Amino acid sequence: MPTAVIELQFDPILRIGDDIAVRWQILALGAVIVLALCLAAIGGRRSRLRADDLLFIAIGVVPGALIGGRLGYAAIHLDFYMADPGALVDPAKGSLELVGAVVGGLLSGGYIASLLEASVARWLHTTAGPLFLALGLGKLTLALGGAGQGSLSDGSFATAYRGP
Repeated sequence: MPTAVIELQFDPILRIGDDIAVRWQILALGAVIVLALCLAAIGGRRSRLRADDLLFIAIGVVPGALIGGRLGYAAIHLDFYMADPGALVDPAKGSLELVGAVVGGLLSGGYIASLLEASVARWLHTTAGPLFLALGLGKLTLALGGAGQGSLSDGSFATAYRGP
């Protein structure tokens, strides 16, 4: 038994009835996203930026984050995607990469802000804090689902999910 085990005594899946199950990680991540958007809205109001622009910019970030995350993942696994280029657009194969998603989201959000004739620099400055908070807390939500913990190891430090 590892010497430093963090035991978590909960089921990572919230069961609502017999047919509906939701991972706690997803609920927590949704709360983190709402918190980040609220903080960005507060920062935008203090900077006298248009509140409705935040909605359009936030929606515009999503496709850039998805495309950037996918391209970043493809760059890491280039040999696989060179052998099967069609797999790049197949969501069942592969994943997303965080740095690519952040860069892609920033680029597409900046582009949408420029289309709205909003101050791109001011919006980027206003949303930097909420973005970093969302990244940090978003990574922390992985612990609720047992994901993102790295490779299995027999080292002295471990996380154990004992369940209900």
